[in-house]
Amino acid sequence: MSDRQNLAPDDTAHFDQAAPDPFAAGAPKQPATNVLDDWVVYPAMALGTLATTFFPILLGQQFCLPLLSAAVVIPMFLWALRQGRPGKAITLALFWAVVQSLSVIAASWLFEESAGRAVQGGLEYRSAWLQWIAGGPPVAMAPALDIARQGIDLLIFAAASALTGGVGGLLLLTLALDRFNFTVASLLAAAQQPALAAVAAWPLWLIARLVGAVILGAFLAEPLANIDLWPISFPTWLRARWRLLLLGLGVILLSVLLQLLLAPLYQTILRAAIG
Repeated sequence: MSDRQNLAPDDTAHFDQAAPDPFAAGAPKQPATNVLDDWVVYPAMALGTLATTFFPILLGQQFCLPLLSAAVVIPMFLWALRQGRPGKAITLALFWAVVQSLSVIAASWLFEESAGRAVQGGLEYRSAWLQWIAGGPPVAMAPALDIARQGIDLLIFAAASALTGGVGGLLLLTLALDRFNFTVASLLAAAQQPALAAVAAWPLWLIARLVGAVILGAFLAEPLANIDLWPISFPTWLRARWRLLLLGLGVILLSVLLQLLLAPLYQTILRAAIG
């Protein structure tokens, strides 16, 4: 018998109960039942993300930047999974990713020198993107443009999410967002046509990949987040969450197709914007 069977009904997720599907069309809104459903969670997360991004970048703190930024979303993400609400966990993680991205872009634009010290691998990542924009060879492509590298990174992310209940996956996601958004800030600062650069700075395939990774991470993190690793529980979990798995993998596949189709267009737009 699992220890989770001895907990109160509200303290643990129940995979065998049909939870409202947040992705279903016309799904009815649920009344607020706990803190996660209160609107104040979002401005609180936004303020926390701003503080944990601007101060480490201003001070050039490479070690603190990803840890403090991820610390804003990890408790909320795990709390939602503990309640058997992966849809809520995904919503909170995506909201945090948007605010974190905007914060890193703004802070890197204002404090470029210290941001270069704070963002791990940011300078090398930026150089790879600039080489690609200039028409560099495939070996000079940034990891976000290398499909083979993406597959390896996805496997590492999946393993980190499954083995740490989502904590490791969110830390890896934070590092990736820091590097890319530092690059975006540099592109905007150097662009001759900033408005045009802003349109193409975050390619559609990277947005799709981010959404797919968060969905997949929530799916893989749920068993360990609920401290329910008994083999007998896995079939029930898979029956309850298989649509989430297919959705995450489907969005990631879509990101690959978008990249294959749109990369030349974005390369041309960014080259024209930078001048």
